[in-house]
Amino acid sequence: MARSPAADFSAGREHLLTAAGAATLAEPLVELSTTAAVRSTIAAGTAPGVLSALAVRDDLALHRLVAVPDRGLPLRRTLTAIWQTGPAPPPGPARDLAAIAAKAVPGTGTRRKA
Repeated sequence: MARSPAADFSAGREHLLTAAGAATLAEPLVELSTTAAVRSTIAAGTAPGVLSALAVRDDLALHRLVAVPDRGLPLRRTLTAIWQTGPAPPPGPARDLAAIAAKAVPGTGTRRKA
């Protein structure tokens, strides 16, 4: 069970599993385009999958899904902030978040795509 290959988390998951010693990775039974679709398909018992704890928080609390320990694998992903107009985020929370990210992670900051 996996998100579509276009999903940033999908590539990260494959890299982590390979780095952790997985010799080969099985092809996903199905690839879905949204986290909600993956979550629902896992909950239906189709196949296991990998999703963020935040995405399945309610399902875990209600025992619809079971968490499997990841043994401390450094699960990280790239996030992209977007806003409607202009080269910089508008004043307020969006700008504050972009400033925090720029300080916390070297090489990040606001930049406009061509």
